[in-house]
Amino acid sequence: MDRCKALGEATPLCLCGLPRKNKLPRSLIRLACRVTTSPLPRLRQHPAFRLWWLALGLSNIGTWMQVIGISLLALRLPGSPALNLGGVSLAQAIAFGLFSLGGGIITDRSTPRRVLLFTQPLGLLLALGFGIILAHYPPSLPSLIGFAFLSAVVASVDGPARAALLPTLVSDDLVMRAGAMLTLGVNLASTAGPLLAGWVAGHLGLPAVFFLNAASFTGVIFVLARHVKNQDTPHAPSGASVWAAVLEGLAVVRRDVLLRSALLSYGVLLVFGPSPSFILPLFGQKILGLHQGQLGALFAAVGVGTILGALGAVASRGDGQEGRFLTAGLTVWAAALGAFAWSGTLLWAVVALTILGAARSVVGTSATAILQRHAPEAQRGRVMSLNTLMLNGGRPIGDALLALLAAWLPLTLLVTGCAAAVGLTGWGVSRHLRPLAPAENAEDSSALPNQTE
Repeated sequence: MDRCKALGEATPLCLCGLPRKNKLPRSLIRLACRVTTSPLPRLRQHPAFRLWWLALGLSNIGTWMQVIGISLLALRLPGSPALNLGGVSLAQAIAFGLFSLGGGIITDRSTPRRVLLFTQPLGLLLALGFGIILAHYPPSLPSLIGFAFLSAVVASVDGPARAALLPTLVSDDLVMRAGAMLTLGVNLASTAGPLLAGWVAGHLGLPAVFFLNAASFTGVIFVLARHVKNQDTPHAPSGASVWAAVLEGLAVVRRDVLLRSALLSYGVLLVFGPSPSFILPLFGQKILGLHQGQLGALFAAVGVGTILGALGAVASRGDGQEGRFLTAGLTVWAAALGAFAWSGTLLWAVVALTILGAARSVVGTSATAILQRHAPEAQRGRVMSLNTLMLNGGRPIGDALLALLAAWLPLTLLVTGCAAAVGLTGWGVSRHLRPLAPAENAEDSSALPNQTE
């Protein structure tokens, strides 16, 4: 009522939903209504999420600094840089493959907050310890691979817990937009982290990169300890065997057509959608004939598109429409990849890749939101562990498969085939991606499911 009075004596389209009279133009009232009821003010009503987003943003910058630090260290070690980097990537892929599902089981048997209060300090100690080792001893490939493996083990447990925590921080109708905010933070960190890591490594040395990453964990630990409320007791019985717990989580996905469709479509995109680091150098040099400086424009286009896609998801107002967003994102992604395959010029390639990055962001955000909102709370950690496994295992497998096919097929036809595979999958599962039921009392955006203590 107070917001209506701020616009005049009475409004024909009251911001609270009550019809009223006013001399102001109807279009102006509609615009004011959209602004004042947009998702960002509603997300700000959840203080725990706001602090969580800020802390995770700093932590993600530290994580990207460590990624660059590991790569720089692998390049400086004796031997083949390609083999060194390949060994590190293989160790990380093995860790995610072995422990991601276990991370979901641990989350369900405990609570996301408790798991994160274990994994975050452990990640801090690993980064701090490796930085101390680098500062006092010559680096070696075995120590680097061991550190990468242990860090990936921690991340494979940490990932499902993070994803399972988000629905407890915001109201149900804001899960997708909150996830888009987190995605936006990751994308911004992927730009700031490497830049900062390069400067720190050049001026302060590689150990400082890992020390700063260790420091970035402290904000997340503080928010978890002081501002995230303790949750209910664990859901999964601790007496059940690990294998039985894994099968129970898989059974949930197998029985639920919505969960199965979301995981299938997202998994197909991750496997058959070539990663930018794989396809852009090959396509840019072999098809477009670009030099090294112009290749940067292709990568930048994907990054800009990803940020725009996350912003669009944040600003969306379609509560319960994650399935439609996922279907639209898959369709646009496939069309953009096909357009990139036949672009022929740098300008059209940049345009196609910008749209591709935006669609990829929408697909990831909407698929994750479907899993978070629709998975039963008792099995949410295990369902989200499948998402973690696909994110960190599907893309390397897909790139390896595409690398083999690239030796036999023309690159343009290969990329077009990838676009067709994802597009057909999106069309096939579209009828199963029904709108989610609106949350009870979703209109009451003041309901805070997880107040700060």
